[in-house]
Amino acid sequence: MPTPNWALLIYNTGMKIAFDLDEVLAGFTVKVLEFHNAIYGTSVVFSEVKDFYLDDIWGGTRDEAVRKVYDFFKTDYFRDIPPLPGSQLMIKKLKQEGHELIVITGRQAVIRRQTEDWLARHFPGIFSEIYLTNHHSYEGKTYRKSDFLRQSQAKVYIDDHLDYVLDCAKTNVPILLYDYPWNQTTHKLPENVKRVYSWPQIYRAIKQVEKIEVLL
Repeated sequence: MPTPNWALLIYNTGMKIAFDLDEVLAGFTVKVLEFHNAIYGTSVVFSEVKDFYLDDIWGGTRDEAVRKVYDFFKTDYFRDIPPLPGSQLMIKKLKQEGHELIVITGRQAVIRRQTEDWLARHFPGIFSEIYLTNHHSYEGKTYRKSDFLRQSQAKVYIDDHLDYVLDCAKTNVPILLYDYPWNQTTHKLPENVKRVYSWPQIYRAIKQVEKIEVLL
């Protein structure tokens, strides 16, 4: 019996890979800060953001911050959110290698159409499923990302929110934590969580997971 060509197997065996949207694929924070600065006269820039929650950046209550974000959804600032540098190239490469790519995002159900339109513009024909957990929503049920991760049976997940990452890590799926100031911690991360710093590193980490999946 001939020896298997493991290199060929690795590149021909597709996995289902799940991605968060904002600050993994999309530069949400830069545009929402631009919106707030223009409307409310603030001058906050991305490099000053150290906390995930916008009320801690802008002041005011959580409800006030949510209302402002809903106003943001109605503007061109929201429509014009850019893809993160390197994301389009690496996502296209993963798709060409035969992987099934999906999105699991905390975005609200009320902006599903805008979210689908944004993905169609910047990642056309790439994502087979889009799960919205409907966090910080005025209406509808809220879901856990970890529940959608289990349901989807994805083999790896990438997110930037530490709490969501720690919850998803309980599924035992390999998790990549995209490094930002707001997800720093003094605690050791779970064994199945790896901190990553760029899209090329995300790609390399996914390939490592893929090799393990092929050999199982």
